[in-house]
Parts: sequence; C-alpha cells; structure tokens
Amino acid sequence: MSFGYSIGDFITIIRIAKDLHRRFREVPQQFSDIAKDLDSLRVLLQETYQKLPDHDTTPSQEQSLISIVGGCRSVFDELNGLLDKSNVNDQDSSRVRTWWKRVRWDKDKIGDFRQRLGLHVDILSTFLTHLNTGTIGQLKVNIDDIQSRGEAQERRQYNERLATWFSIVDFSTQQADFIFRRQEGTGKWFLNSPNYQQWITEPGKVILCTGNPGVGKTIIASLVIESVQELCRADDNMTFAFLYLSYQPQQRQTIRDLGCIVRQLIRCSESVPGDIQTLFDHHDRRKSLPSIADLSKALKAAVAARSRVFIVVDALDEYYSSSPSELEGFLSTLLHIQKESSLSLLATSRPLPDITSRFQGSLRQWIRANDDDLRMYIESRSPSLLRNRIANYPDLQDLVNNKVFTAADGIFFMLKLLMNSLNEKLTPGNLKRALQNLPCGDAGLEKLYDQAMSRIHSQPCDSKELAMKVLSWLVHAQLALPLEALLDSLAIEPGTVEIDRDFCPPVESIVSVCAGLTTFDEHSKTLRLVHKTTEEYFTQNWRLHFPEAHAFITDACLAYMSLDHFSAGACKDIYEYFRCLEQYPLYSYATVNWVYHANMAEKFPGFSLAFLQTPSENLSACAQFFIRRLDPWIDIGSFRSVRGVHLAALLKFPQILEDMIAAGQSPESEDGGGRRPLWYAVCNDRVEIVDLLLRKYQVDPNRSCGTDEPVLCLATERQSANVVKALLADPRIDPNVGGFRERL
Repeated sequence: MSFGYSIGDFITIIRIAKDLHRRFREVPQQFSDIAKDLDSLRVLLQETYQKLPDHDTTPSQEQSLISIVGGCRSVFDELNGLLDKSNVNDQDSSRVRTWWKRVRWDKDKIGDFRQRLGLHVDILSTFLTHLNTGTIGQLKVNIDDIQSRGEAQERRQYNERLATWFSIVDFSTQQADFIFRRQEGTGKWFLNSPNYQQWITEPGKVILCTGNPGVGKTIIASLVIESVQELCRADDNMTFAFLYLSYQPQQRQTIRDLGCIVRQLIRCSESVPGDIQTLFDHHDRRKSLPSIADLSKALKAAVAARSRVFIVVDALDEYYSSSPSELEGFLSTLLHIQKESSLSLLATSRPLPDITSRFQGSLRQWIRANDDDLRMYIESRSPSLLRNRIANYPDLQDLVNNKVFTAADGIFFMLKLLMNSLNEKLTPGNLKRALQNLPCGDAGLEKLYDQAMSRIHSQPCDSKELAMKVLSWLVHAQLALPLEALLDSLAIEPGTVEIDRDFCPPVESIVSVCAGLTTFDEHSKTLRLVHKTTEEYFTQNWRLHFPEAHAFITDACLAYMSLDHFSAGACKDIYEYFRCLEQYPLYSYATVNWVYHANMAEKFPGFSLAFLQTPSENLSACAQFFIRRLDPWIDIGSFRSVRGVHLAALLKFPQILEDMIAAGQSPESEDGGGRRPLWYAVCNDRVEIVDLLLRKYQVDPNRSCGTDEPVLCLATERQSANVVKALLADPRIDPNVGGFRERL
C-alpha cells in the first residue's frame, strides 16, 4: 500500500468511522438510518484495508481509491462538524439522549447524508467485487458510472429541494381540471383576437383581460396556458409559469406567491442560475425563508436566464390575503420586473378600479362569453332534459335553446345554473312554465341561488343535514380542505372516541345533495363551491341558511382533537408527526383553526372550556401541532404536560385564562419543554394576554421559558411590535436581557 495512502492513513479513516458511529449511539429514530449507513461504510473500509495488499493495482486505480477514501473523509468531517456544533458528546453516556434532542436537522439534510454515504458504500462494494473476481481492470469504468449516476441524482435532489424551498404550491392539477371541463372549441375567438396575437408575438407585452363574474375568464386563462405551453415545448429557450388565484385556496395566498412563479421557472431549467443557487445555499445553512427582496431578485434572475418568459395570473380579484397591501405588493413587484425585462404577462380580473389602475398603458381585452360558445354548451346539455326525453319534443328543445341563451346574457356560469334548474323538471308543462320565468341579470343570479337552497331544504332530513354541513365547511373553512379531511369532518361527532369512516358519505352523494352549489375537482381531489359568486352569495346570506355554522365547526374540531388516539400525548419524533397527519387528515386544520371558529360563534362555546379541562395528553398533542405551525424548528419531543392554562394563553379571551387560573392552574405553570403561558401568548401575538399575565398575575418577564432566550427576544424575532411594547412597558423588564438591544 505505497500509492499515496499509507497504512497509517487507512487506519485513521477507519478509526474516524468507528468514532463517528459511536457518536450516533442512542440516536432518535430519524437518525438511526445514518448510523446504519456509517457502520456499513466502516465495515467496507476495514475489508478494503485488509484485502488490498494482496492485489496488484495500477496507478490510475490507486488514484481512484485515494479519491474514494478522500470522499469518505469529507463526509465524516462534515458530520463531525455538525455534531460538534450541536454539542453532541459521546463521553457522557448519561446525557447522550439529552444532547441528541438538541440536534435539529431537517428531513432533506438527513436524506442528503444518507445519499452520500450510500454512494460511497456502492463504490467501495464495487471496488471489492473487482478485487475478489480479478476484474480490477474494469474498476474505473464502473466507478465512474456510479459516481456519474450519483452526481446526477444529487443534482436532481438539490434542484428539487431548491424549488420546494421557494414554494410547495402546484397549480398543475387545476390546469388539468379546467382543460377536462372545457367544451371543445371554446375560446378560439380569444386566441384569434388582435390583442392576444400582439401579446403572444411581441416580447415584453402586458395584457389585462377583464370581464364580469361568470363569463369564463378562468377557462380563457387555461386555454392561454395550454397555448403557451405548446409554444415553449418547441423552443427550449422559452419557459412559462402560471397562477390560479382563488377565493378558497388550500394555501393562504400572499406576496410570497412570487416564489411559486420562481419554482416553476427553475424546474423547467436543466441548470439553475448561479444567483438563485447562492441565495438558496445562504438561507439553507440558516434554515431561513426568503424575504420579499430575495424573491424579487430570484424572479429577475430566472426571467433573465431565458430569451422569452410568459406568466399567466388568473383571478387577481380573488386574491386571498390578510390585507390589500399583499395584492399591491405582488402586482408592484411583478410589473416592476416586467418593465426591466422581456417578460410577457397576462392577467385576468373583474373590472375593479384598484386593479385596472395598475395596468395603465397595457393591452386590454374585454371577456364576454362568445355566442357560439354559449349555444354549443346549451346544445350539449339540452338532450338530457326531461330525463333524456326532450328529443321527442323538437319545438320545446328549440324553445329551451333560445330562452336560456337570452336569459344567460353572455354569462357562462349563469347558463350552467339555468340548465341545472331546468334539469329537475319532469314534464313538458313544468319545463315550459320554468322557461317563462327564467331569472336573468344579477338579481336573477341571486334568485337561482335561492332556488338551489330551497331545493336543499326540501330534501329528506338526512340529505338536507349533510348538505348544510358540507356548505358550512366550504363557506367558513379558512383554507380549502383536502377531500379526506372534509370527509372526516362529516363523520366525526361529539363524544366519538375513534373515527368511523363508514360514516363518510360518497363524493357523488355530497355533490348531489348540494343542488349544484359544489363541484369536485377530480385531479386535485378537492370539493369546493362551484363559483366565486357562490361564495359571495353565502357571505351575504350565511346567517339565514346556517347561523350555527361556526359552532358546528368548533364542535367538530374539538371532537376530533379529543379522539382516543391523541390521549397518548404529543408525537415522539418527526416521523410519528407526519404519520399522524396521514392517518388523521383533519387534525392539522382542527388544531390550528378551532380558536378562530370558536371566536366567530355567537357565544364562546362552553365545550371549548370543557376541552381545556381535558387530560394533559390531548392538550399536549394539540399544542404540538399548533405551535409547530408558528415555529417549525421547535423541538418536536418537548410537548408534554401541556395544561389548559397554556392553550388558554393562545386565545384572545382573557376570561378563559382567568377561569383556568381560578380553577387552580398556575400562571407560571411549565409544560414539558419549560414553556410558560407567557411564552404561548408571545408566540401567538396575544398582547391582551401578555398584559393580563404581567399586570394581574405578576409573572416574571425576564425568566426564560424553555428556551435559551427570554420572551422579549422571542417577541423581537417574531417582529411582534405590540407585544414588544407591552413587555417594555413593564418596569421589571431588563432591556439588556439576552442581547435584546443587539437584535433591534
């Protein structure tokens, strides 16, 4: 072994592998696979060291082995460095578990180390195979092939992590659904219009497509996206991105939707621009998210990397955000980048002044349902009238076509509702009478919704009850629920100890009992209200149709959180955490949003107070999910001994907290992670609870709450200005505590 790697060097690398494996003893479950990979690599290194002196190798083969062993050393050094940074020490066995609880590596980092360790296991296994079979001459080719495949896989994994870091939102399922629903031939008039032709052929153009509710703006957007996709498929130097904004999104829409655009643009590229990689690497090391300025820079870099970029944004008017400034910031950033590049931007919206004023000097296209498209839709639906017997009455069929076309008045969605209302007529006489009284215009749309609700109320009791439950969730849920979560919400009842999915109704039954007010998206597997105007109707009329909706939803959330499964307490590790989300799909929504629904109920529900008095294990599980939404890096295993006084501090009802304390719970009570009610209040920006704890109960504001930093520093990091002000108003506060001044 005289080829540049001495016996001493080999012994050193084997010793490092052994020591590193020892440091991984008694690891939590999520790190155990790394420990196994380390042991496999150590065994292979030992075997290579023992067998190599008995074989003749060429200088190039020896150089390959030097490279392999050097790669192993690089991975080992990086692992040791991270463990040193996390203060994981193998000398004191009594504290090994405690040290490991401090280690916060995300799933991607663990996967990255496993991939790199596995690659070296494969390479060394190949090396030993050639030694044992005498085919050492083929070694370099095989190792190069393994390394090449490993590098390609590593690049793909890196690019996927990078893209996901910018956004996890994917609109491809919506696009597939709209294409599926679109009537063949619909929208050709738009693609042939002069304004669209100018936009598609001249780089750097902006076009705003406006139209009244229900005229088919989203269908037009899907047609444009499909057309642009075909254009980009023929030219690798072109790319595109699109957003379907919604009044009821699965992810809350904010200015960070810029990240979704960046994600689409870079996922279509074989190579990611260097500026974007640098930005990602910088934040990846710090486990931080991109700022708005970062997203803007990344979008500029992604646009500059191609000769032509198209962006389509549908339904700006349905932008769902916490404040109007979100939409303003989104448009300002997008339009600013467009002016400095050849970006082609197309957006659709209702004709709202706050939106149209931002598109001064842009191309404009008014969207109104085309007469040919309307008649095509009527002709496709009319044969099913009178239980498929209308063909026996040709004059009546012509009357339907003409009357419905006139009443729709160019509104495609109203056309659909009109046909739905006629579909239930069983006799020619009833159909003729309905045609004489067809609703039309805005008042007619509301009348159609009233008629749909009348049909729901006239159903048998079970069907009516199911429809009202479904509509309550679809109208009031803070985010669109996945189908599995919605079905669980319909199956759960107060007092249930385990979810019985035999009580989950079929999707077809749900759509049927809701009288055309809901639609099921086959591609994204979500049930939603059929249109934005449907949501607007219920916003105005929900107290008339289901005044107890928020109380019902609160009941369902609390019943779900009280299931026997959660009496075992909080999840012990990240894998159990995600398994829980898969097994109980409503739990994440219930834990995060039950407070909102309880607050929106006419009176604060008494069952909420009863839940806060349940055993600590259920409360610990609830707190774990709620707080991890606020701080995803928090130690997942530290949620034990959570009491009602802790969760009450998350609410904005001081009386509830006072009731908990009056019942004997201490305002200084600590959970399993050492967190007090004051920490919970600060973490959820509850300034009124912070005031109550400081002034009435005189809790210590300088005392740390389960972390190495006092609550003043926590509030500063969370940029909670009102909470910081409330804390500084307390004369006992030490403004120098925990380096507070340095963080300002």
